[in-house]
Amino acid sequence: MLQWCGAARAGPRARSRGLCSGRAGVVCAGSRRFVAKFEDELMKIAVVSDLHLAPDGVNRCTATPAELLHLFETIQASADRVVLAGDLFDLDRPRMLGGWRAQLAQLYREQPELLERMEAFEWLVGNHDAALCRRAVPQERCVLADGLRVLIRHGHQWDMPLKKMPALAPSANFVAGWLQRADLQGAASALGRAPLVFDRMLNRNKKGGRDRLLEGAQALLVEEGWDVVVCGHSHDLRLVAGEHGLFVNTGSVCEGTIDWALIDTDAAAPSVTLMRDGQLHERAEKLAGRWQLLSAT
Repeated sequence: MLQWCGAARAGPRARSRGLCSGRAGVVCAGSRRFVAKFEDELMKIAVVSDLHLAPDGVNRCTATPAELLHLFETIQASADRVVLAGDLFDLDRPRMLGGWRAQLAQLYREQPELLERMEAFEWLVGNHDAALCRRAVPQERCVLADGLRVLIRHGHQWDMPLKKMPALAPSANFVAGWLQRADLQGAASALGRAPLVFDRMLNRNKKGGRDRLLEGAQALLVEEGWDVVVCGHSHDLRLVAGEHGLFVNTGSVCEGTIDWALIDTDAAAPSVTLMRDGQLHERAEKLAGRWQLLSAT
């Protein structure tokens, strides 16, 4: 028996378009998570994050629409389900403060085929498209299959407190959007990096600052008993195997590469494979009860 946790819906328009599975869901006892049950015994789940799509000169996605459509065709052929794990869009860089709806509507007009394809997938919110929560897009999903427990979220939940201050991040990103429109990409990027620089200053004893995503994921592996915790957010494609489980970062599609992860829940040989630009980047398998990293070659 497989259980799929998180709101049982795809993109925000999917239900009206008939793209959802229509399977019944139940609320987990003692949990805020919504669970949709599926009869499949095995499942392959593809996870892509951090596309950062936007219209009007503020698009940060480095893949062309044709390349994205090819990516989606590839992962649909490889997986039973596809999760877009946050920061699908840069909705916090509109022309007018609070104009995220107009930002999204313009993107639908500019790239209808691409957005239509994305509607068939499972969405999660990230920090740059957090407004999607107003359209019932959840913050996390979980898979319980063949004894394997997988949690998927964007990862901004582990950000430093400075980035969580009300209105600070939205205001900074709004300004960064106008810097982009003015062709001042360097200034826009510097504004985005400022909190990370501040974090490193506060944690001088740690090379490169704190690894907040890894720390947060490892805490969930220990405290909640997940086998695999998956996130994006940092654009850092990697696997980290530890005593209590596996941490997966799905990379991005906005740094000149096309990254994604494939999770195979096969009870006999569960695995996670990272792909970059169509090539195997890294792979982990659960052998004798422990996750082991395997050479990409």
